[in-house]
Amino acid sequence: MSLSNQNINTEAMPLNQAAVPINQTSKTHGSSTVFMGPNPLLEVSLKNLSGSSNAKIWDEKTEKEYLERIKKQAIAKATEIIRDAKAESEQLYKDAKEKGYTDGLSEAKNELEEFRKELGANVGSVIEAIQGQSSKIFDKYREDLVILTKQAVEKILAYELSEEKKLVLEKLFREAMLKLDNRNNVIIKVNPDDEFIINDIISSASLKYPDLKIWRVQADSNIQSGGILLETQDSLIDNRIESRTQIVKEVLDSLNLNENIL
Repeated sequence: MSLSNQNINTEAMPLNQAAVPINQTSKTHGSSTVFMGPNPLLEVSLKNLSGSSNAKIWDEKTEKEYLERIKKQAIAKATEIIRDAKAESEQLYKDAKEKGYTDGLSEAKNELEEFRKELGANVGSVIEAIQGQSSKIFDKYREDLVILTKQAVEKILAYELSEEKKLVLEKLFREAMLKLDNRNNVIIKVNPDDEFIINDIISSASLKYPDLKIWRVQADSNIQSGGILLETQDSLIDNRIESRTQIVKEVLDSLNLNENIL
């Protein structure tokens, strides 16, 4: 077969798909094949070129349809690749998230435990420092605390004497009477300001002390107001305020204060 007896219209073909020379023909099952254009897949047999009823002319429409099919296949493949990549990335993210949560939780527990240890050590240091400072402060003001205690006692005593002098004198008188072995001829010494009060107290107590036969009140300015001194032939009961205060002062002076008292 030759191209000389075939009616081939090369003008109807696209410029980029002109018929190739006869020397580029190939034999397929005994027939000649003509390659159309630069793509070796685009081949048309001479039989198809000769005007067979089944021949499909490669023209602009055919090319457009072919390119559209290729485009759809490419889009479908790209969509599949994107879908697979997205699913894989989501799985990787999920795995990383779960691993990150586990690792993060473990790290948080370790950090919390470390923080507790540091906090305990810091609190211990602070408490130790406070105790050290407390000891220094207490040692510095130990003497001042003793003086302050003395002054507090004196203030309380002064208040009691000013507000409840009669009750104080009555209490001191009863205590002194209980200590007397012989209640005959008792001399009761008080401050001049307390003379009237003590007479009233003794008069009221005469029924309670029937053996108090002879007694007299003697004013003595050397005795502090609120105090009382009882004398008999063989006894001396000192319930003066200054004497009792002195006892308290001696106790406070010998008091060894320590920080455990506070």
